[in-house]
Amino acid sequence: MVTISREARRALTEERGAELDKWWAINFVRYMNFQDHISPTLSDMPTEILGQVLEKLKPVDQLTHLKICKSLRAAVVQNGINFDSISFWVCNGRVEMRIDKMKIIYTNAGNSIVAHRRKRVIRRDNFMQLAFNDLRILLGRVRKFEFVVQTQQDLNVTTYFLNILRSKQCIHVKELSIIFVSPNDIISTLPYFDSQELKSIELWCLETIDDFEQLTRMDQWKKSKECKVFGHYFNIIPIHYLFHFENIEATVEYFSALNALNIRNNLLGRSTFQQCIFWIYGTISVEVARVFKPNYSGGDEYEFEYFNMYNKFLISCVKAESIGFSWKFIIKQCVVTSACTIC
Repeated sequence: MVTISREARRALTEERGAELDKWWAINFVRYMNFQDHISPTLSDMPTEILGQVLEKLKPVDQLTHLKICKSLRAAVVQNGINFDSISFWVCNGRVEMRIDKMKIIYTNAGNSIVAHRRKRVIRRDNFMQLAFNDLRILLGRVRKFEFVVQTQQDLNVTTYFLNILRSKQCIHVKELSIIFVSPNDIISTLPYFDSQELKSIELWCLETIDDFEQLTRMDQWKKSKECKVFGHYFNIIPIHYLFHFENIEATVEYFSALNALNIRNNLLGRSTFQQCIFWIYGTISVEVARVFKPNYSGGDEYEFEYFNMYNKFLISCVKAESIGFSWKFIIKQCVVTSACTIC
């Protein structure tokens, strides 16, 4: 968070006070000349002063003021609303925007804000356009952003989203999730997110990305520290494309001893590696265990420690609890301290 010195704060207060004095002086002169009456409503005040008023409100109340009039909307936009996370879900006949503990529902029947069991109806409008307009305002001040498309209808979702990204030019988020979006749309949208700020990428795609190398050439992919890739079959993606990440999570069709060998010889030698998790649809060979423990003679489920010349790791394979998967294979680096080893 940016800190402001006492002198700078005092100067800012004086500047805002002068702006408010000027506004009152202009309205008083107009009143004395019988031009019109003073209307000391909130929306009549200068944007600078409105911003000072609105920043005292809770975020849910600031969102409501976006819908009242242009002056209040401008004040909210200028002042900014800061959130930890935004989830934007496009569904059949509705859009849901989940903002921290709030949820805004956009439908043809009307749009509402739901927060702390309170529901506020805003207004009726083109719900899709209204939802994306609100997203454009809020997207610049959030740590984690999730974009989910759960509809097969042709709603020009990608067009709306790309228009927002083009208008913002560079989106500053630390964690990004793009879910159930086509491969081409993923490749089109990812470059608009600041590669210096982005630390975590999560991608869900129901289709195969034919030109996966195009994705891996992007700075957003190269500079992120965490990657979650779901919906792909792992045998289609060359494993070395994942080796620069500190944390990896992916769905795979099967996991072979060759995959394990590549991980042992390459990934586990990297000082930045922390953990990888593979959710497996089909089978995993017991030979995978023997890559790390040559004398292993146990069953399909196991957990043991592995040492290389750099670090100590915990290797485990368990039956998956999530629906649709058979196995969960995990490699986790152990943290060695003077007192103990933590895995």
